[in-house]
Parts: sequence; C-alpha cells; structure tokens
Amino acid sequence: MHSILLAFALFAPLTPTIVAQPLVILSLFFIVINRFNSYTLNSYLRFKLITTALFSFGIINTLIFEPSQLIRFIP
Repeated sequence: MHSILLAFALFAPLTPTIVAQPLVILSLFFIVINRFNSYTLNSYLRFKLITTALFSFGIINTLIFEPSQLIRFIP
C-alpha cells in the first residue's frame, strides 16, 4: 500500500496541469490518512508526553517574547 501511494504521489505532478492539481491534493489526502491510521494515540504515548513536556517551556517562552517564531514548533 505504501509503494502504491508513493508511486501515485510521484506520478501526480507529471500529469497535465488541469489534472495535476486534483491528483496532488488527492495523493496528499491519502498519504495523510495513511499516516494518521498508522500512528494511533496509544503508540509511543510515553515518548509523546515527555517530548511535549520538554518542549513546552520553549514554546511558551517563544509565545511570550517572539510570537512570529512560533511557526517553528508546528511540526
């Protein structure tokens, strides 16, 4: 399934312009759904909590002093 999505995502931008944009959106939608299904809330929950706790001080500090840099923490 992963290789089919990857092939579809690589093929989509090479199609004609009229078809390329919907195909790219569709391929990104399928990739996001696939990634969301592969990572559930309970898997790596301890790691996620520790990471969030460690980054929270930096995020709050950035929010207070330099809000324009907050976009760095989105991923």
